[in-house]
Amino acid sequence: MRYAVRNVPDFAFRLIHASTTVVAVAAVLVGCLALSGCSMNTEPDASLQDGRWNLVSTKVNNTSELIPASENYSIVFNADGSTVGTSACNDCSGTWTAAGDQITLSLACTEIACSPQPSFEQFPGVATSCDSFAIDGSKLYLFSVNGSTTTELRFALEATNLD
Repeated sequence: MRYAVRNVPDFAFRLIHASTTVVAVAAVLVGCLALSGCSMNTEPDASLQDGRWNLVSTKVNNTSELIPASENYSIVFNADGSTVGTSACNDCSGTWTAAGDQITLSLACTEIACSPQPSFEQFPGVATSCDSFAIDGSKLYLFSVNGSTTTELRFALEATNLD
């Protein structure tokens, strides 16, 4: 049996169709928002000034080296543009500026002979040669390209509050 709809104005069909379309679009948008909320990293990236950054590893021309006792190599970026840090048993200080992903860093350290021999005694020089950086969560990367040598210093943000 076939039913025929008679005496129903044409605009009523258009109104029903438009309402159905709006509901479908709204459902798709809600679904997209729900899915993107599940996959997005909700933790904001750290800031350079969030605390003490401990050196974890170096990477020179794609060859990585872990730094033992990483807390012995660290840097703190202060809001006033000054830096303090450690290089093995030596204290360091200097200045920093950053704009976008570019960084300028100066770092001078005391020159006490450490025992045992530091695993990465060239830390201050390598750090100051870096001219760009990136932050991913609680990880800091300092980068330097000097001719055919590409250097990457990887730091982790120390969990304790330094205040």
